[in-house]
Amino acid sequence: MEQIGSVTELAVRNVGAAAALGAAIGEDAASRVLHGTATVCDIVLASLALDVDSVQAVVEYAEAVAIGAVSQGEAGSRCA
Repeated sequence: MEQIGSVTELAVRNVGAAAALGAAIGEDAASRVLHGTATVCDIVLASLALDVDSVQAVVEYAEAVAIGAVSQGEAGSRCA
């Protein structure tokens, strides 16, 4: 679970990482990823941008959200 959770935590603390993720997958999708409201599409896009396994990324993101490692906002229904 450390891979995506660590990237998300780093991005929350480091504006440079958040900006880089936003440039790679779009600001809206990056914002949803960082605020715990990402769609599966958002996570797959982020995993491709970060060159990590997409299935593992989805599982790890869900775990990170479940344990509160990612701040949760209002869920959106838009797919990036």
